[in-house]
Amino acid sequence: LLTQLSSRSNRRLLMGLQMADIAPALATFSHRLIPLPGQEHKNFADVVMLERISKQTVILPTKTRPRKLVFHGSDGKDYPFLFKGQEDLHLDERIMQLLRICNMMLAEKERDWPSYTAQHYSVTPLGSRSGLIEWVEGATSIFQVYRKWQLRQAPASEIERPSELFMKKLKAYFLDNKLPLQSLADRQKWPHTALKNVIQVLIDETPKDLLSRFYSYSTNISCFFPRHLVLDESCGFVLEAQTRGSV
Repeated sequence: LLTQLSSRSNRRLLMGLQMADIAPALATFSHRLIPLPGQEHKNFADVVMLERISKQTVILPTKTRPRKLVFHGSDGKDYPFLFKGQEDLHLDERIMQLLRICNMMLAEKERDWPSYTAQHYSVTPLGSRSGLIEWVEGATSIFQVYRKWQLRQAPASEIERPSELFMKKLKAYFLDNKLPLQSLADRQKWPHTALKNVIQVLIDETPKDLLSRFYSYSTNISCFFPRHLVLDESCGFVLEAQTRGSV
């Protein structure tokens, strides 16, 4: 019974809202004057225009509760996007631009197979605290893998969200080390040792083979390594250097 109630509660997290209730102007929107996001590198003749927006949105059960929208294009196809608030997406936009540049540089000397390709998607900031992110169909997020494992491990108890589990471990560390619990409300006051300890505890509790399903994307490890690990690590090193240098 507890398992069924927990599963039903998790399904309810994927709530939907009617567009007419949250944005009546968008619900009645219907013309072809606005291009869809993420087409900056297309010829004007190939640009797909926004015809209308889906009548229903889906709220994802993550921390900032982003909304999944579906844009209907002038070519008759559907283009899903994620509307994310409470976060500045300008940095994400720059990261995607860097990945596109890396792909262009590698494509000039593409000789061997498999090719070195960094996966990227469209990020369109709409202001200082919101933006649109292209929805990648058919992808499995690390959050989904972890969530399914969590559901299997605790079928007879209430499943905690990753953020709740993190705060629970952090609070336990504060109590064990006699740190003031008032500091939990201010992230700037969290000791680095506490964060390292909590992350290590969560890593130890998570099975080491949880990400093995991602390797099935390639025929063997020799294909997986150049296609993903090498390029991702190289781009990550550049991004980390830029972040530390405030570039």
